[in-house]
Amino acid sequence: MHGPAQGLRRLLAAGARAFPQAPGVILTNVLTSVASDFGDAVVGFLNQVNFLTRTPENLSYDNDLVKQYVASTQVLADGLLAVVVLV
Repeated sequence: MHGPAQGLRRLLAAGARAFPQAPGVILTNVLTSVASDFGDAVVGFLNQVNFLTRTPENLSYDNDLVKQYVASTQVLADGLLAVVVLV
């Protein structure tokens, strides 16, 4: 069998002998690219559905229970700071 098919076969065989790591490098690059793109898509999706920064005021910082917790935490922190300063 002679002709272009055999020439191409020889060329591919010579390339495989000269660069045996090429398939692994190509596969690694493709998988890295796919993983990176997938990660970017997941981060983009999570940023779009981020409920923490879009929570209504009455369910977050304007809630009476949250205000009470903040005040208690500030009193506790101030008390601990006073103890540290006195010691």
